[in-house]
Amino acid sequence: MHLFSCPGNAGLFLSIIQVEQMKLFSETFINDCHKADKKAQKQLFEQLYAPMFRICMRYVGREADAEDCLMRGFMKVFQNLDRFNYENEHSLFVWTRRIMVNESLMFLRQRIYAHNR
Repeated sequence: MHLFSCPGNAGLFLSIIQVEQMKLFSETFINDCHKADKKAQKQLFEQLYAPMFRICMRYVGREADAEDCLMRGFMKVFQNLDRFNYENEHSLFVWTRRIMVNESLMFLRQRIYAHNR
């Protein structure tokens, strides 16, 4: 199986299938998600769930914690789609990945802070 490196994160590799799925993120599709088109939002969630869950798991290490980070991250994605700048068909994946990484890091900071109290 051929693997492609995703720009901006040398440690993240995507299969050909994942790269093909990301091509569905056209500007029109993203606009539909922003307009609260439930079908488009569901499709976005379903396509990004697995790769984003793996990213969260890599950071937090526990399935339940990764799921929490993932859900908070997707809430931010849908709430902030109006701030998203479309550059190409892969930019939504990269933007969403950044949100998930930030949510995971915030979770770890909170866990460390709670542990040190």
